[in-house]
Amino acid sequence: HLALKVSNMEITRVSETTALIVLNQPSSCDATSREVEQHLLTTLFGKAKLTICADGGANYLYETLHANRKKYIPDVICGDLDSLNTTIRSYYADNGTRIIHQQTQDENDFLKCIRTILQKDPYCNMQYDYIIALGALHGRFDQSMASIHALHVAANICPATRIILLSIDSYTCLLTPGHHRLYVKTGFEGSWCGLLPIGSKCNKLKTTGLKWNLPVGETEVAFGSLISSSNTFDGSDDVTMTTDTNIVWSM
Repeated sequence: HLALKVSNMEITRVSETTALIVLNQPSSCDATSREVEQHLLTTLFGKAKLTICADGGANYLYETLHANRKKYIPDVICGDLDSLNTTIRSYYADNGTRIIHQQTQDENDFLKCIRTILQKDPYCNMQYDYIIALGALHGRFDQSMASIHALHVAANICPATRIILLSIDSYTCLLTPGHHRLYVKTGFEGSWCGLLPIGSKCNKLKTTGLKWNLPVGETEVAFGSLISSSNTFDGSDDVTMTTDTNIVWSM
């Protein structure tokens, strides 16, 4: 089980079988935000069993942790490598990082990294409970939607692994058909949450523990009909959700 406190940057519990993916993203210019990013990155890096940079994510890692970069060497850099700085590539390769060049343009580098983590070769031969991705929802809208697409693809190929898109502002994951119970009284939650039917409409979505629970009458949850954004918690210990299709949860 995973418990994260992003607001003051305390990460209290991470599964021993967690993999970390660092995606390409700009470093914060603001000193306070950069400090928060450094703390989040180094804490997760230290707890993850496997760390992979998605192409230019290695640039971000190198620049963000400039003072301590020798302590944080990724296990793998994976992608088409069109964004990876050549000096940074050499630095990590010389320090033992495995470089995997995948030229295909049918999938983005994030999904390539997910497949690399899940492949059953001698390097990655274990089952991961969690894959945490930093920088998956940042900047360009089309790239953010590609990250959501990767969640849907991953749900088909590794349903037992929960993939979390994490930033200093939000926690996002895909809930698959069935019943889910989320403990939301850890003190780690913010004030907002949302259920977004990205990919398919939900005809049978039922929740408890939210200020505005679903369903609302007979209305389907779908874009163009009804979505649940800017929702919040009702003070219960748990939020429960039963869904007939995949739905994106964010808080």
